[in-house]
Amino acid sequence: MQGLAAAADVALTTVKYQYLAGLLPGRRVGDRLTVFRESTLNRLRNNPQPSKPRKDGRIPELVTTAWVAERWERSTTAIDRLYRRGKLPGVQLGGFVLFRRELIDSLAVEELTPGPHHEQIGAGEPVEDEKLAGLLTREEAAGVLGINVQEVKTWFHYGRIPGATPTSTASAQRKLLVFRESTLLQRGTEDLHAPADDGRLPTLVTGTQAAEILGVNPRSVAAMHERGELPGRPVIDGGGDTRRSVYRREVVERLAGS
Repeated sequence: MQGLAAAADVALTTVKYQYLAGLLPGRRVGDRLTVFRESTLNRLRNNPQPSKPRKDGRIPELVTTAWVAERWERSTTAIDRLYRRGKLPGVQLGGFVLFRRELIDSLAVEELTPGPHHEQIGAGEPVEDEKLAGLLTREEAAGVLGINVQEVKTWFHYGRIPGATPTSTASAQRKLLVFRESTLLQRGTEDLHAPADDGRLPTLVTGTQAAEILGVNPRSVAAMHERGELPGRPVIDGGGDTRRSVYRREVVERLAGS
C-alpha cells in the first residue's frame, strides 16, 4: 500500500481506507503485502478521492418537518400538529419525523390547514406511511450490524451501505442518514469489512513463500529471478523502492516439480 500511495502521490490512509472499503481492488500476498494492478494505480492518480455515497434507490426521497414547513409556508409546529393528528402520513425516526416528498408535492396544503395560525386542524392519531416502513437511523443501523455509529457513517461514505439523506432546508438541523432494515440484514459485518480481491490478478507469492515451495532459501529465489530463471514482478514500496518482488504461484510450482 505504501508503494501505491507513493506512486500515486496520495496519503497512505487514502489508499488504506479505499482498499478496505472495496474501492481499490488488490490482492493480499503473505501477511503484510498487498499488491495492485497498474490500472488501479492509474485510476487512483486520476481520481484520488473516494467514490460518492451510493443511494438506495428503494428509499424514496425524504423531507423533514422543516422542509415541509418552508415549502408550505407554515410553521414547523403546524406541520408537526398535522402529523400528530393523523392528517399527514410520515414516519417517526429517532427524534425526527420524515415524509415522502412525492406525497408532500401531491397534497393541497389549503385543504389540510388554511393558514399558519389555524388551530382547529382535526383530531386523530399519527398515520404511519407504510411505504416508509423499515427505515432505521444510523444509530439503529449500528445496532443491527453490531458496529459503532462512526463505522456506519464510514461505510455509507464509501458506498458499502446504501442509504439516503432526507432533504432539509433548516440550516441548524443536523444531517440525517436513514437505511432500510432489510438491506442491512442481507449484509454481514464480514462483508462490510472484507477487502475486495482483484479477480484479474493471478495467485501470487512472495520471495519467502516461493523459497518454501522450491525448498531453497530466499536469496536463491532472488538469484533465480536475477538470472531470468524465475519471472516475477517488482512491487513499488515506500519512496519508490522496488527491492521486493512477487511471483506467480503456478510458475513457482512448475519449477518445483521440474
